[in-house]
Amino acid sequence: MSSFLRKLAAGWWAGVRCTGPSAIFLRAAITVALVGVVAACQVPAQQNQPNRSAVHVAALDSTFIIDVAPQREPCTGVGPMQCLRVRFNGAENWQLFHSRIDGFTFESGYDWRLEVLRRTVHNPPADASRYTWSLVRVLERRQVPSPSGP
Repeated sequence: MSSFLRKLAAGWWAGVRCTGPSAIFLRAAITVALVGVVAACQVPAQQNQPNRSAVHVAALDSTFIIDVAPQREPCTGVGPMQCLRVRFNGAENWQLFHSRIDGFTFESGYDWRLEVLRRTVHNPPADASRYTWSLVRVLERRQVPSPSGP
């Protein structure tokens, strides 16, 4: 498209018969205006491509269904702490969950099923997780009978 406009402008210049200082100024002004129009009409190559970083981030954001056990368990992160026990997407094995889930307040004594969103953190601090977790919604909250003593 730009080569077509260049040829059109060159042909137009060939047909313009002006002389003198005001003609030179007029030609320069028309040239600047044409270049501005051509530049405004063209889309830079990187805008034709999808935004690679946005695609990359979107691909790394994921939604999970997790089961949360009714009791926390001692664990070690940066220091001693109490971790949630979770299963991802109906897996059989429980694992310790060292992060927090924004928007979720744990109450012991309940089995939880949650829908959560995991987002990737670019360049996290060395002692932090590379993911942030946030609650999308509580799917189920079921009270678990407390174990009775002997």
